Amino acid sequence: MGVNPTKRLKASREELQRAFDRHQDALGQPIGYGYGTARWLASQLPGADPRQLGWGIIAVTAMLFPSGGEDAAEGADWSAPGERGGERTSMILASRVGEALLESAPPAAGPSGVAEIGAELAACEMTAVYSEFVGPPLDPAQAADPDALRREFRESMAPGLAEIRERLVEELPGADLTAIGWALIGTGMSLLVQTSKIKPSRRLRRRSSVRTSAMRSSLLLAAVGDFLVGPAVAPRA
Repeated sequence: MGVNPTKRLKASREELQRAFDRHQDALGQPIGYGYGTARWLASQLPGADPRQLGWGIIAVTAMLFPSGGEDAAEGADWSAPGERGGERTSMILASRVGEALLESAPPAAGPSGVAEIGAELAACEMTAVYSEFVGPPLDPAQAADPDALRREFRESMAPGLAEIRERLVEELPGADLTAIGWALIGTGMSLLVQTSKIKPSRRLRRRSSVRTSAMRSSLLLAAVGDFLVGPAVAPRA
């Protein structure tokens, strides 16, 4: 199946592109991130339409991209540290994975569907993702229960997760949300490695939360992807 993004999604893509341009200008050097992850995703999701994956990643990053306030104004310092700076960095880099999928792969011929999930992608461990948002067990000796962590996170984020799913259905009619979910898991986990390398300037290192915020935003992408792959969770015992 082909992909037919709405005008609103196309406009969101343009806004992300402008944000990327400002971010790149602020850094003063070209950013080539995205192509390696896109190639890896295509190899791990051989039955999926790469364009659907690309548009799905762009749609979700646009929804999660922080906006409003002085930081979002034209001419703002996009390299400035802080929580919003970290969130912006993660979403901008994630959107480049979507762009790479759109640019490097033609539309799939014929019906699209995930015939299999690559072993590397399937092995992504989500327990650590949910532990970051929910917190570890009160008893240090108690092992984390993956289902309990997933359930608690989704209960606390239920309205936002439902809105993301509804928007995807609306903005990408007929898209394979399961495939997009796996793509988001892979993007988020790959981006986690990249954002962990962020080094704020020495002058601001002590008070900067840019790296922590960027890493949490990467994990959030993976958690959203996990929700799209399987919205249902095990009931409480």
